[in-house]
Order: sequence, then structure tokens, then C-alpha cells
Amino acid sequence: MHIPPGQWYYQKDEQFWKPDSTEEYLEVLTKNRDRILMLLGAHVHMGEIRAPKFKDQVSLTLMMTPSVAPIFANNPGYSILEVSNDGNIDVTWNYF
Repeated sequence: MHIPPGQWYYQKDEQFWKPDSTEEYLEVLTKNRDRILMLLGAHVHMGEIRAPKFKDQVSLTLMMTPSVAPIFANNPGYSILEVSNDGNIDVTWNYF
């Protein structure tokens, strides 16, 4: 997804999604969490890892990939994800 749910860390009171949309999305994730290895997102242009909160405290990893452009003081880079047959994920961030 381009814009993930959650808080924008520059504006601590600003959420990326409307509360109803976030709640509905988390319900879909909760119902299907046995089929989901991880979530991929972008938009913040920084490489980071987030863990969405669920009502039952089961979490999934949300990996935010860095931007490839140096504008807005970004540290350009890209992500490589390798998923093995047993579902293990190896993530590598490479910066220019």
C-alpha cells in the first residue's frame, strides 16, 4: 500500500487514515492474519518498521520502504525482500 494506516511521526496528532477506515482495515487483517506474512508500505520516504496494533494484541510487521529520490532530505534507497518456502522473510535496505 502506498499510504499505510497509523500516525505521522512529524505531526503526532495526525493520522494517515480516517478512524473508521483504520478500524475496518485492522478487522480485515485480524480475520486474515494466518495468510499474511507482512505488510508493505511507503509514503513516509524513510526506511522503517511498524507494528500495527490489534485488539487481541496479535501483530504483523509493516515494512516501510525508503524513497529512491533525494528530495525532502530523504536518504535514497531501496528494499530487497527474500521470502523462503517456510515463510521466513529476510529484509535488506540498501542506501545510495
